[in-house]
Amino acid sequence: MLGNIELDIGCGRGTFIARIAREKPNTVFVGIDINEDNANASQERIARDCLSNAIIAHDEAENFITRNVQDDSLAAAHIYFPTPYVTGIKRTNILGSHLSGWLLTERFLLQLHTKCRAGAILRIVTDHRSYFKNIASSVASSSFVETPWVNPIRSSTFDNLVGTGLEKRQRSRGKYIYFLQAVA
Repeated sequence: MLGNIELDIGCGRGTFIARIAREKPNTVFVGIDINEDNANASQERIARDCLSNAIIAHDEAENFITRNVQDDSLAAAHIYFPTPYVTGIKRTNILGSHLSGWLLTERFLLQLHTKCRAGAILRIVTDHRSYFKNIASSVASSSFVETPWVNPIRSSTFDNLVGTGLEKRQRSRGKYIYFLQAVA
């Protein structure tokens, strides 16, 4: 048994996964990104920082989770700034060519819930209002139970929820950041 396993779904260029892997050396982190350039940049960051407790997969999240994650194995799933623009993924990425809609649906959350052990944490952050409303509705209809937000990284503040590059850019543009935490 690997112990604590946490997913970073849509890990981007690896800012969050590198920070949290340094902070929690006894936890295994798996970053997944559908964008090959992002996955490669994340892998380079993990290697540069010599983080042996983090790995990166270039894959579509739902497919990766179905094929590679055992039931009742996850301690947490972090989903920060999932793209609401599925058509862009379909046009530019062979892994996304089959996508028909947003990732964070009731179906996906049901699948993710089966992979989470009791008490596992789900954290979601986005700057897209309508996507967040859909996410919140899907979470409310799922087996997850919404709980108060707790920053995943000790050094984070309310003004810096997860510290990703996208969060920093969107905050500098004055965009509102929506966030939700739930437990399995």
